[in-house]
Amino acid sequence: AGVLSLTLALIIFLLADLIAAWLWSDPALVAPLRVATVVIFSYGLYATWIGVANGLKRFKQQALFDMTFATLKVSAIIGAVLLGAGVTGIFVSFSAVAVFMACLACAVIYLPLKDRKSESSDGSFMGTRKALAYMGSIMGSFLAMNILLQGDVVLLKGFLHEASMRLVGAGEEGWKASALQAWYPSGTGLDALALAREASSAVTGIYAGTRNITMIPYQGIIPLTFVVFPVLSAASFRGDSGESARLVGGAIRFAILLVSLLCGGLVLSEDFVLTLLFGTHYGAGEVFLVPMVMGTLSFALYVVLTSMLTAAGFPALVMLIGLSAALIHLGLLTGAAQLGELPFERAVYIAWASALGPLSGVVLAVWMLFRKLAISFPWLSLFRTLASTAGVTWLVLYLIPLEGILGLGLRFVLYLSMILVSWVLVGELRRAEAQQLRRFLGRKVKP
Repeated sequence: AGVLSLTLALIIFLLADLIAAWLWSDPALVAPLRVATVVIFSYGLYATWIGVANGLKRFKQQALFDMTFATLKVSAIIGAVLLGAGVTGIFVSFSAVAVFMACLACAVIYLPLKDRKSESSDGSFMGTRKALAYMGSIMGSFLAMNILLQGDVVLLKGFLHEASMRLVGAGEEGWKASALQAWYPSGTGLDALALAREASSAVTGIYAGTRNITMIPYQGIIPLTFVVFPVLSAASFRGDSGESARLVGGAIRFAILLVSLLCGGLVLSEDFVLTLLFGTHYGAGEVFLVPMVMGTLSFALYVVLTSMLTAAGFPALVMLIGLSAALIHLGLLTGAAQLGELPFERAVYIAWASALGPLSGVVLAVWMLFRKLAISFPWLSLFRTLASTAGVTWLVLYLIPLEGILGLGLRFVLYLSMILVSWVLVGELRRAEAQQLRRFLGRKVKP
């Protein structure tokens, strides 16, 4: 892990100039990118040692490390922002935390085990070749998953550069550049190229902020994968196809209900949450909400389905599905980047395209679930849930105007009431699903 992460960090460090020019058309990002390679190397070591703690069933220790890392990272980044350290300073603060946590994990987890004798000299459990093949499948799967999750955000700035150049106007449209320069303090005298980079960065920032908000529903189904994985693995090991089918069907339907419920609530918030968390300018990200929540639903289903295939013993197949979906995703994003004359208009097309990449992964995973495990996807449940959720969301948007926190609260109350009733009427919310939702909301359920 150390050699792999160090090699990757060195490659990015040495090619930072080319990467910044090719992906983002912005040489100002070379320094932050090089600083970020420290995170790549440090986190590669940290993740390995935390994995050792997990393998030793030291779950409390693992949780404490992860909570400490997350707390220090957020604190360091916020501190760098408050101190006006700039983009490079933010990456330096993040890198410092990563190095510290890697060293701490080494001292607390790895070094005490260095001289410990192996409890078993039998290497029959998993040979080196099999272990490398398994690790390669998992790494390929996670690479594909991250492309589906953040590929559009990473590539967006570069995709918008051409449109931004046209907006600020080089040559005949130079007056636009002069007008935009007036927005910058002290008459900075930025040229068209610099202004184009600033315009691309601004739209990308709004897009990324909206993406972070719309990924909240996905976080809700992560615990579901933790529950399903070991149970499905055990059922597959026993050869219990009936138990596997029942578990998969119930988990998929619950994921559809939960993510649809949360996505509808985000659409109801319009620009309120965005402006509250990030500032007034981020309210423009409202236009990305609908395509992004659709992408969130697709991605959440993709993660659930591929987790099930992995649990059933098909990690290599999951990697192939993921890499195929990632290639389709990148192709769709590239195609969408050819549409739209203005940066914001182009970003909207890219947002819609980003919803289709994970959907292709869902289709492939559904097909493989049927072929390998003879499990059918509940398409009718998906259609009924989406149709009822979309209808209720549109009706609440029409009935209650968004006038501050009170209006948003009234929207949520009416939406929750109507959505539950609609799900009961269409037959999607039965006793089992109601119990799961009540458990999720932290209420006790009578057996």
